[in-house]
Amino acid sequence: MKSLLFALSALLVLTTSCNQTTDNKNLIDNIWILDGTRYKVAEITRNDTANAISVVDLYSNGINFYFGKLPMASGDYSIVRTPQQPNELAIFAVKQDSTRVYASNVDNKTASITVDGGKIRIKTDKITVENVNQPGDKIELQITISEK
Repeated sequence: MKSLLFALSALLVLTTSCNQTTDNKNLIDNIWILDGTRYKVAEITRNDTANAISVVDLYSNGINFYFGKLPMASGDYSIVRTPQQPNELAIFAVKQDSTRVYASNVDNKTASITVDGGKIRIKTDKITVENVNQPGDKIELQITISEK
């Protein structure tokens, strides 16, 4: 019995100490990863007039999502710098000091949008975003955000 308990304890330690992947398949809701740092959403705000959704963590890091038109149905949205069509989305990640603002690029990536009961869920694989104040400063961003 003791050996079984020891084996189960060892298995538990091994499974909890393994590195988590940053594949979006395993990314839980209301998390984003910017340049390898994981952020947890503290607040989500929708602005219907601006066709936008904003999220922030407890330390004023945030992401702004600008749609050509806020989604009414689920589907894949093209990630662009400036949305012109209803099925386009621009993403801006802001670090807490607000001097580092990263914008989505036009690199033929899409975001998976799910609309359920009027609430929007945004999910991306890793995408490249570029510092708007320092062109050429590019980092990776991955998102899974859900309105509650």
